[in-house]
Amino acid sequence: MAHPAPRPAGGAPVPSLTVCTMFLPLAANASGWIFADAGRAPWTVCGLLTMEDSVSRAVSAGSVLATLLGFTVLYGVLAVIEVRLMVKAAKAGPADSDRHQEPPDTPGGAVGRPATRTGLSPTDSRARRSHTTGGGCPPVQLHDVWFVLIAAPWTGYLVLEGFDFGVGMLTCFVARDDRERRALLNTIGPVWDVNEVWVLTAGGATFAAFPDWYATLFSAGYLPLFVIIVALILRNLAFEYRHQRDPLSGGAAGTSASSGARRCPPSCGAWSSPTSAGELPIDSDREFTGSLFDLLHPFALLGGAMTLTLCLFHGAVFLTLRTEGSVRRRFRRAASAPGAVALTVLVAFLARLAGQHTKAGVVLAAALAVTSLGAAFVLAHKGRRNGWAFGLSSAAVASAVAAMFLALYPRVLPSALSLRWSLTVDNASASPYTLRFMTWVAVALLPFVLLYQAWTYWVFRHRLGIRHLPVVLRRKPPPPDAVPDCDV
Repeated sequence: MAHPAPRPAGGAPVPSLTVCTMFLPLAANASGWIFADAGRAPWTVCGLLTMEDSVSRAVSAGSVLATLLGFTVLYGVLAVIEVRLMVKAAKAGPADSDRHQEPPDTPGGAVGRPATRTGLSPTDSRARRSHTTGGGCPPVQLHDVWFVLIAAPWTGYLVLEGFDFGVGMLTCFVARDDRERRALLNTIGPVWDVNEVWVLTAGGATFAAFPDWYATLFSAGYLPLFVIIVALILRNLAFEYRHQRDPLSGGAAGTSASSGARRCPPSCGAWSSPTSAGELPIDSDREFTGSLFDLLHPFALLGGAMTLTLCLFHGAVFLTLRTEGSVRRRFRRAASAPGAVALTVLVAFLARLAGQHTKAGVVLAAALAVTSLGAAFVLAHKGRRNGWAFGLSSAAVASAVAAMFLALYPRVLPSALSLRWSLTVDNASASPYTLRFMTWVAVALLPFVLLYQAWTYWVFRHRLGIRHLPVVLRRKPPPPDAVPDCDV
């Protein structure tokens, strides 16, 4: 029998006041940002760059207003959902069967990441002009090293998060019931949020090492980037909210989780391909002068199809490595169709890329990507050596990304208006002092990040199946005359 929670002496409503104080840290944080920005006006970077000079001409006021309203509505809806879940949990109170209930489908779920301010990077007024390379091989500079260091986290993100996207799509198409969906989502539960760290690392490193590249790239893809961020937010929320429903009520939440994951790969691929391997209309001031349609030319759409099919096949191969029993056999058969389509689209995309950039490195990386994907397809189709198949699939994704970066170098954003206006690793990089400082930080911290992620994959290396799912006990509803044991 539930009993009312005792009040402190004097009857002071301490619990009610405690609930109200939950919003004080948010108010303090927002007030701090407003105070700092208002006090810094009219400077973006004090003494170096004014707000007027740091505004991008490629992003209209309407686009900024639309995205601001979009994020406001999205987070407003999420706030309402969170409050309702808190009230529901508080009214339900603790139950005797809590220790036997099903844990969340994503062990090691997402750790809250601190909110970061986004905006355009300041234009370096002292940026060096691009030099014309002669016939000899130029010496390797620190900005060349950071071009490689930025390509590495982008490659890691597409390799690791690529199979997460593939598992989400296959959860919709191949899983037969809610128990199978739970088993599939549990295969990526401990690692999906760890894999997303690499895209944050890549974006932050680009901002610090190549501020002009970051500013022009994100201004050009402002609206597509907004769509990608919203899709990733909805996907992550679907994972985290899935365990809030009654596990015996059906699979609607599992389908929503997979639907959110399904929409991310084509969005990322369709936007990243033209900006990574194509030319954009960039003027002499390094400003993007085109429109959204300049990002969606046929080569970009082909790149989006390549990303989509590669993620689908990569996820299917990962599931053959991490599942067991009838689920594993079904996914082994399901990998054949996306593998054949992925191989065809990959050959078409890399052939076009190698035809435009006849560099030895591009041709070698393209050949390695096609060979690795073909070998992975054969092994996955025969159901042999799942570890080798997943390794070759990962090598195919990494080689395809490497081919795009090699096609760019030494440019980072080629201009379709004039090659003299292209952004290069030289004229788009930060100061030498900044690059040296970042190099020491990367050397000190990167080994720990790699060791931690390797340890995570080693701990969760075992196969999973339906038999590993815990038995779910339905909580008995409280009697209608029961008195809640907490104040709300």
